[in-house]
Amino acid sequence: MPLSKIQDIGNQVVPNLGRRNLIINGAFLHDQRHNFGTHTTETFIGDRLNVEGLVGGGGATMQVVSDSPDALPNINSAKVTVTSTDTSLAAADRYTLRHIIEGNHSRHLGFGTSNAKTCTLSFYVKSSLTGTFSGAISNGANDRGRPFEYTISSANTWERKTILIVPDTSGTYLTTNGRGIQIRWAMAIGSNRHAALGSYSAQEVHGTSNQTNLFATNGATFQLTGLQFEEGTVATDFEHRSFAEELALCQRYFTMHSNLGTNTALSDGFSWDATEVDFMYTFPVEMRATPSIYQVTGANYFKIQGNSVTSYVDGNWTLQYASKFATSHYATSDASRTAGDSLHITFNNTAARLGYSAEL
Repeated sequence: MPLSKIQDIGNQVVPNLGRRNLIINGAFLHDQRHNFGTHTTETFIGDRLNVEGLVGGGGATMQVVSDSPDALPNINSAKVTVTSTDTSLAAADRYTLRHIIEGNHSRHLGFGTSNAKTCTLSFYVKSSLTGTFSGAISNGANDRGRPFEYTISSANTWERKTILIVPDTSGTYLTTNGRGIQIRWAMAIGSNRHAALGSYSAQEVHGTSNQTNLFATNGATFQLTGLQFEEGTVATDFEHRSFAEELALCQRYFTMHSNLGTNTALSDGFSWDATEVDFMYTFPVEMRATPSIYQVTGANYFKIQGNSVTSYVDGNWTLQYASKFATSHYATSDASRTAGDSLHITFNNTAARLGYSAEL
């Protein structure tokens, strides 16, 4: 075998698989929804890391921050900070982070078949609390799951964790554009989503009963970065993809056409009639499915100019004729226009956001 085809990992030699990491945005370089701002209710921290639940009495702030281990300089991490506590977890309470791998991307692992392949999950974690933490691997339907545990030994210190993922030879794991494999990291979980170590069970699993309750401590923090899920029994070094390639992978699930300043271009369009204005937008990559719209709008957030008339969109944009490749939009102008007018549509407020979601 040519030397260019092998990779030395410690004392082991394993194939240089290339594009081996099935987790997208594991270095948190992209945060299209929030542009690295703090939020409290949004369902993602950066692109692709889902805040599956802040379900219970606790609350938190969430943000992508420029903090990473020395082994991975100049990348980012996802950070959760507890702002209100849940010291007595109800059975249904859950505070969980999740990454979902599309079935098209995980199909070669063969989960749900007799030929299912062993995988390795690796990541860096940092928390203000020490103790036993847990997570789980599951199928998309949440009727097969197996928990794992790891120990955080030193407070406020980056530690790398490696978890050998025993494959599931039963159950249904989609090989389509639906949910293939789900990976969870628990911060606190009630008993409804506990399972015992050592085997897959036919239930929704988030972790074990040994999970430390991060949300019992106000101000407690939990951070993740360097997320990697790969075929094989060896945790290879974190795979760095180019900034542009990682963004394109994220845009299959969410893409944001966002404002970079007042009077920055959105699109050309036209007046359908005296009140309705329309424009087209082509997505930068083929999306996983026909998307829904994600938007932050308000009074005069979008300016409409054409035929010497300036008006503003006074409500949300609505998608029409959408596909995985492009969509048309319409909204109501706050001033009468002439049907058939050609228009320039621009952002008019730095808070304006217009995105498209085809998340799993």
